[in-house]
Amino acid sequence: MYSIASKSAIRVSLLHERLSLSASEVAEKSELIFKNFLKNSFEFGTVLLYLPIKNEVDTKQAIAYFKSKNKKLFLPSYINKKWQVLSFVDSNKLIEGPFGILQPVRGETVDISKIDIVILPAVGFNKEGYRLGYGKGVYDRLLEGSRALKVGLAYDFQLTNFKVEPHDIKMDVVVTEEIIVRVLH
Repeated sequence: MYSIASKSAIRVSLLHERLSLSASEVAEKSELIFKNFLKNSFEFGTVLLYLPIKNEVDTKQAIAYFKSKNKKLFLPSYINKKWQVLSFVDSNKLIEGPFGILQPVRGETVDISKIDIVILPAVGFNKEGYRLGYGKGVYDRLLEGSRALKVGLAYDFQLTNFKVEPHDIKMDVVVTEEIIVRVLH
């Protein structure tokens, strides 16, 4: 059995390994992950994604691709002391929110139930598709009531084992450089 302390230790270890990646490694691995993402035939019109921090899988290619396909893009945003979903149109109109996360200055707020697919970062994922986040509960709260397809992006080394807790989010798909994990619910 894993204890809460070991979950914290796993988080520290994975963050250390991720932060040790060079910019070129992040770019190379992110490109491979996005190519694997495209191997899936997801149908969607609206997508909630993230802008990377701390060497998370880069989403620039995904953003450019989704814009070229006229998908509606949204980002998590902290407004009025609450995490919400705001439209994302222009990379030049962003401000730094909590935890160094870039978010739109303003935009259309949409209910999470209107999002077709959510693309999430993580510190780690297990092979059952559960997400190990930073421990702040941002996505746990933001995605309450969501029926969107949940896709986690991670580097191969971020697939790990940890004790699942009731608040941990389960992905439908986890995509790494080498592996696509499809989860049955």
